[in-house]
Amino acid sequence: MCDLRALDVVECIDDTPVLKQSAVMPKAGHLYRVQSVRRVGDGFSVRLFELSPKCHLGGPCNCGNCGWDSGRFRLAHRREEDKLSILRAFLSKMETRTGVVPEVVD
Repeated sequence: MCDLRALDVVECIDDTPVLKQSAVMPKAGHLYRVQSVRRVGDGFSVRLFELSPKCHLGGPCNCGNCGWDSGRFRLAHRREEDKLSILRAFLSKMETRTGVVPEVVD
């Protein structure tokens, strides 16, 4: 099971490359923000806002299937209010485009 979620702040605890194509690696002790988490095989893969992994197809990842094993990170901070502010900003843009005023209940 993986306790990490999008927008969590995580600390890298393992920066040892496993595969030779692992050219871009997070650095141990550094903090990162999680962009996404997805199931891969019997584990989970984490994408980060600050780093773009090298793609298994070659070059920087554009396929969206590359990432780092979730076991390389530990949760450092989770701020629910950050997620709420992102939702409010999104809804505000929708209101501007559609003219419909969405309601957010705290």
